[in-house]
This record gives sequence, structure tokens and C-alpha cells, in this order.
Amino acid sequence: MYYRTRVGSTSGTAVLYKVPSGTAVGSGTAISGTVDLSATPAADTTFNIPILQAAVGSNPGVLMNPGDAIGVVIGGTMTSGVGFIQIFVEPFS
Repeated sequence: MYYRTRVGSTSGTAVLYKVPSGTAVGSGTAISGTVDLSATPAADTTFNIPILQAAVGSNPGVLMNPGDAIGVVIGGTMTSGVGFIQIFVEPFS
């Protein structure tokens, strides 16, 4: 999971969740710590978002079931914030 901030927000944060079908995003399993979206780094710097060990145990990634989603809960104040969060999903083999 990665994020890139082009312009920092006033005090924005984000937490990523694995969410089963029919579940509110904030009630899913947190798969990241709190990501600070308020800093403005050098242009086009990409940052890694580590997956929480508590969310995956000894697995190298997050196992998704059919119908699961990855959601984000935004906190703080996002005024002026510009950027994106990118998540790659690969089939388990």
C-alpha cells in the first residue's frame, strides 16, 4: 500500500481497513496504522504504508475473501490536501 501527497492537508490522517461485505468501513479490521497526510514532501515522493502485523499474523499480506473491500477512514481536516492512496491486490496462489 502506498500514498503520495502533492499538497499536505491541514491536519489530515487516514487508516486503511479490510472490510467484510455488509460491514461499515470503520468496523472492519485495521490493516494500517494512522497515516499522516498533513506534510508536504518533495514533489512526487511515494511513501509505503506498512501492513499491521496484528492484522495479518504470520501471513505476508492480507487475505481477502469474496465480497471483502479495502476502505479508508479519513480523519482530521483535509483542507488543501491533494494526493492519492494506492493499493495493489493480487490473487493468492
